[in-house]
Amino acid sequence: MTTNRRGGVYSVRISGQLVELAGPARFIPGVEAREVLNGPAGPYGYKAEGRAARLELKIAARSDLNLTALLAMDGETVTTDLPNGETVTMAQAWRDGEPELSTEDGAWDVAFAAKYWAIDS
Repeated sequence: MTTNRRGGVYSVRISGQLVELAGPARFIPGVEAREVLNGPAGPYGYKAEGRAARLELKIAARSDLNLTALLAMDGETVTTDLPNGETVTMAQAWRDGEPELSTEDGAWDVAFAAKYWAIDS
């Protein structure tokens, strides 16, 4: 594991297949979302709701990209090798939200979500 690198080169695999990336990624851990509970005398606690982990990517729109399979994705393993040497694994992942294609950079904005995830050093 690197000690000082925080950003830069990273890679993503979907069910073992390396995906060609066209920009930065964003990972949101699947931790509980908390919301403050306010009463007449001020806040008295919070309520929590479970959330799925989410990975947002820009994937290069190449002729060999199986877009049909990408859009139907469900129950796959998504791994991201981060610049700092850690690996994020999302198990039983599915495509989340609505993918969008940008003609400016020829890339798909796509997101994946999963109930089960881990970060390994």
